Amino acid sequence: MTDHLAKEATPRVLIVGGGISGLATAWGLRHGSQVTLIESDQRLGGKIATTALRGHPLDLGADAFIVRNPAALELCHELGLAEALIEPSTKGAGLYARRELHPLPTGLNFGVPTDRRALWRSRTVGIFGLLSTLRDRFAISPALSRAALSELREGTKDPTIAEIFGPRLGGNVLATLIDPLVGGINAGDVQRLSLFATMPQIAEQIAGRRSLMRALRRERVEAAGVGSIFRGIDVGMMGLVTALTEALHHAGVALETGECATKIERRTEGGFRVTTTKSVYDCERLVLATPAFVSEKLLAPLSPVLAHELADIPYASVATLSMSFPASAIPPFVATDLVDLIEWRDDPATAPPEERRLPGSGVLIARSAGYLTTAASFTSTKWPRSSAPDEVVIRASVGRHGDDRIADLDDDELTQRVREELTSILGIHDAPLEVIIQRWPDSFPQYVSGHLARVQRIERLASEIGVDLVGAAYSGIGIPSCIARAHRIAQQILTDE
Repeated sequence: MTDHLAKEATPRVLIVGGGISGLATAWGLRHGSQVTLIESDQRLGGKIATTALRGHPLDLGADAFIVRNPAALELCHELGLAEALIEPSTKGAGLYARRELHPLPTGLNFGVPTDRRALWRSRTVGIFGLLSTLRDRFAISPALSRAALSELREGTKDPTIAEIFGPRLGGNVLATLIDPLVGGINAGDVQRLSLFATMPQIAEQIAGRRSLMRALRRERVEAAGVGSIFRGIDVGMMGLVTALTEALHHAGVALETGECATKIERRTEGGFRVTTTKSVYDCERLVLATPAFVSEKLLAPLSPVLAHELADIPYASVATLSMSFPASAIPPFVATDLVDLIEWRDDPATAPPEERRLPGSGVLIARSAGYLTTAASFTSTKWPRSSAPDEVVIRASVGRHGDDRIADLDDDELTQRVREELTSILGIHDAPLEVIIQRWPDSFPQYVSGHLARVQRIERLASEIGVDLVGAAYSGIGIPSCIARAHRIAQQILTDE
């Protein structure tokens, strides 16, 4: 051991990375193994982070999780957080397209329209965009056959979202509705994103059906009336990390922060030796809960081929700007243009300033607008605990894969640019009362076409050297998907004991 190393430890399992994936893996192993988790940052949680804006909780990363995948919901119940779970206070969203604000058409399923009348009433795509969807109505064969679905599952074929939906619904619908929603969630581009890796449930629903819109409309009807599919936490999403961290401490899991892994070696007697900036760990099992590009550098000496596959997973950089404004700064036309999303339908302009809330959960911005801002979330409407009654909070999201303009802007320039765009979109001219900027460089792995086959190769190569990989880079970027993969890996480790 070199002089700068503080200690040597011999956990049964070492987990590198203290985001939700690493923490969930430790939770799955808490009763069956001696576990140590190390994190290079001074705090745990990774891209889950909560701060305060003018004395109210503000999530800097994800502000909710989806419950269709039950993994996160189940974990919250295991941690005693059932009473802390809250639902968004609003449904529906707006869209800025064709230089106007519009309510999103009703009946959308992951951005895919299922009701032509609602699409026409929304005025989001115009007459030619509407007519393009007739190709789907009169199609004589499925856009995705059941045989092709099997090939998608195996990774032998991997069409992009655009390749499936573009020819049936037209480029206008693709760019104006599907890309802002699906591309926005993934900070990516539907021209490159894999359909099955990004939207597996949609692929399953449309397989073998002649009409995409009809197939997805039936699924929406069956899902109607179940309430919100999202849950947040009353004190912010960091409440999940705090509860999980405390539970792991009580379970005897060692959690070390400010400790960065620098080298991984095989031990002649089996297992691995991991050198960090503070310590040396000899472990029987090693779990990397780090971004693919970090895992690539650590694993290159053990498997150059595996490292090459990990390096081929692209990442997008994004940032959020959370801004507080007086409610009086919101012009009446915003409520008027998004009238389908608000309760005071008769005359929104007469609502007093303290009730002139931003309607809906936010506004998506079509790529065709050319703006840096990809979405404006109405945080204080979505989560009323985020602001005082006479203030509103807007969280602007900027950046996506292929658009690195934010890297060239300092915080003042970025704020000015986003304020100008919000003026154009929402008519807000007032200076914000406070601004919080959070940059997330290389934070969104991109599930481009070929991702599933690449992950299969990565998992095979990782298995050959005895390393386990968890995180957003592999089988889902959302919190529930990360937790589900972590639990699966933990169960594999316990089974192998």
